[in-house]
Amino acid sequence: MDRIVLSQPGPVLPPSTPEAADPQRGWDERPARKPLVVLIDPHPPHVEALQAVLGSHHRLRVHGSAEQAWASLQVDGEADAVIASLEQPRMSGLELVARLRKARSPSLRRIPIVLVANSIDDGLRSRIAREAVDFVAAWDRPL
Repeated sequence: MDRIVLSQPGPVLPPSTPEAADPQRGWDERPARKPLVVLIDPHPPHVEALQAVLGSHHRLRVHGSAEQAWASLQVDGEADAVIASLEQPRMSGLELVARLRKARSPSLRRIPIVLVANSIDDGLRSRIAREAVDFVAAWDRPL
């Protein structure tokens, strides 16, 4: 699976059916499928901020907890990327990452994951490195 760079607008994914492609022109007339990003954050202001940045170029599925997202991903397994808050009740963002990386489904194990924390210190950096998180961001400062 190719990695999705969330800061670039309008990612184009390969066509899903060959009928819409025009080989003589070298382009595809069908609109590109917007990547699905699963947002997991119990704080509405955080969700609203991420929706404002990502909403025009991505399909978004929002969950208020890591437990809800885990249950949903196990059922349909559909996601091109996950953005999760580190600090959550009951199941933390790191616990969700661990479950995804150990999932039975290969597609779940390969989902790119972005963790967003209120702040980042050296202890958190080492825990994140052990869990194979693809990118980390903090609300208090850009990284």
